[in-house]
Amino acid sequence: MQIISGQQFLFQSNGNAQAGIREFDVPFTVTGATAVIEGMDVEFANRNDHHLGRLQVFLSTEVTGANTNRVIVRANFWAARLVWRLVW
Repeated sequence: MQIISGQQFLFQSNGNAQAGIREFDVPFTVTGATAVIEGMDVEFANRNDHHLGRLQVFLSTEVTGANTNRVIVRANFWAARLVWRLVW
């Protein structure tokens, strides 16, 4: 077993789903892999005063072929903005 930590996926919320891919080569044969979210920072850029309505982050892993040492981690990110509207 090998734990690879400190990896980052950087996304910008534009109302659309986004994906990122990381590939890792390890010095042994891999039969299965697991990806875990260890922590996450979410912030508004440029003092954008939108409210976050829903944030979804999914991780998936793939071992490419039998007897391989390459693991692919995919991260999917989607943030919906919730804009408050006041009516007087």
